[in-house]
Amino acid sequence: MTDRVPADVIYMDVFMYWMLTMIVVMASDFYARRKLGRKSLGYKSLKVHKYIAFLIAAIATILFVASVAAQIEVTRQMMTYFGVPYFIACTYYLTTVFRRLKAERIRRL
Repeated sequence: MTDRVPADVIYMDVFMYWMLTMIVVMASDFYARRKLGRKSLGYKSLKVHKYIAFLIAAIATILFVASVAAQIEVTRQMMTYFGVPYFIACTYYLTTVFRRLKAERIRRL
């Protein structure tokens, strides 16, 4: 017996994961901009990584919404793994930001 999850629950979870990912990435981008400066080369190099994080989140959202639209059965056990791509996107960008901040701090000393 499988516990099929209703489509509106899946949509809400995906929306919340996507929104949380955007908030975390934008907040860390704002922090890096304040620390490094808007015109610095270190901050400009973070743009590529920010877009990669956005791309990961966008692809995950499109795949999850498409799976619901195709009426693929999603169980509660599968729902626990829906947050993994969003966590990867956040972790990737946060790691990149803090590595860049550390490199700039070492370079300035």
